[in-house]
Amino acid sequence: MRFLRRTTAAVFLIAVLCGCQSLPYADDRAIPSPVVVADGSAERAALNAAVYDAAIALVTRRFYRRDFGGVDWPSRAAGLREAAVGEPGETGFYRALNTTLALLDDPHTNAVAPSVNQRRQQARLAEGPQFGMTLVRSGERFIVTRLRPDGPAAEAGVRPGWRVETVDGAAFDASRTYIDGPGMWRFTDADDVVHDLTLVARPMPRAMPRIFRRPDGVLFIQFDEFDRASREAVLDRLETELADPPAAIVIDLRDNGGGLDSEVGRLLSPFFEAGLEYGVAEFGWLPDRRLRTRAATVRFRGPMAVLTSRQSASGAELFAAFVQEQGRGPIVGGATAGAVVGSRHFALPDGGRLSVGVVAFRTGAGTVLERVGVTPDVLVEPSERDLRSGEDPVLERAVEALKRPQAGITRTLEAASRARSRASSVVAPRAVATPMRRRS
Repeated sequence: MRFLRRTTAAVFLIAVLCGCQSLPYADDRAIPSPVVVADGSAERAALNAAVYDAAIALVTRRFYRRDFGGVDWPSRAAGLREAAVGEPGETGFYRALNTTLALLDDPHTNAVAPSVNQRRQQARLAEGPQFGMTLVRSGERFIVTRLRPDGPAAEAGVRPGWRVETVDGAAFDASRTYIDGPGMWRFTDADDVVHDLTLVARPMPRAMPRIFRRPDGVLFIQFDEFDRASREAVLDRLETELADPPAAIVIDLRDNGGGLDSEVGRLLSPFFEAGLEYGVAEFGWLPDRRLRTRAATVRFRGPMAVLTSRQSASGAELFAAFVQEQGRGPIVGGATAGAVVGSRHFALPDGGRLSVGVVAFRTGAGTVLERVGVTPDVLVEPSERDLRSGEDPVLERAVEALKRPQAGITRTLEAASRARSRASSVVAPRAVATPMRRRS
């Protein structure tokens, strides 16, 4: 989807007068170009009006709760229109638009300003600069938990477990990207030794799923989105690994924010029989849709576990809930986000993005996860000491949980460990990396 870089008031006034408020779906394969108008100008007011009216009309048609949660939506939105349209700049207008959308009390329904939307898409499509490191928040501190070996942070000498202290002498601000130029980052390691490093972000290709076999024979699979690229990478690697079946599989969804519900089903299918109902999609204006597993080209019937955290959301929660409901394996880690309403993304006329909750989901067993989440079978919350030492107690507890229920898996794990120990004198073992959280 291409957007004009500059426009006039006449263009948008004509759009409003014609009632042109239908919005196309956002193109996740493209980088949007924000419309540029002068702050406080007539063009700004006309643009605000066009975007506001289009957003409200779309929400009115597509929001999944047809009673709008008991809010007199048309009246309240109309009452807030004048103040929003009168905002002199992009930031103030989108703050006002989101104030209106917040009346619906739905975290999936919101608007993203054009400049922010552009930056996010650049980063998502690997066209924007990145540092190649992931940070986990522990209290008020942020700790490096994973590094891409091909990234600027790793090349500069950053190591997992380091804590971010300052950037250019000021306290680290998680709301900033720090990608505009070189920055002096101060870290402290686990021994509180200070490391001052200059980091310069650069464009990087998309990070693909991490998959490796541990020395004990457990196959670790971690991916952050349910989409086609992740699914193809996981299933291709799984097919290769199953030539010599692993003792167990651990699927790490701790940083998975969801994706396509169809891809959730495709990635569940190797672990279940076909035709099992893993979810129900409930539209406010269409019949319910049943989500079922399908026949898979690769099948694994051995033990499995799923890792979760507060960052696990949407499709990741459906995946974990189905594994739990079917008794297929333990869920280990933290409670999930409780954000399971499905949203669609629409392109706003100025290059912004509108997300609207359009469908609610129940699990296959009928459980509503929205605002509730999935409670793990084994609750594990890593401490700051764990994070700084590079240890991953969540993963280790998952492996322990896999050993406990049946002696067979314990014997299989031990045999695999002995076999790999013997082979280590000939073949170097696979590298084991630690899990991550916030990417930069």
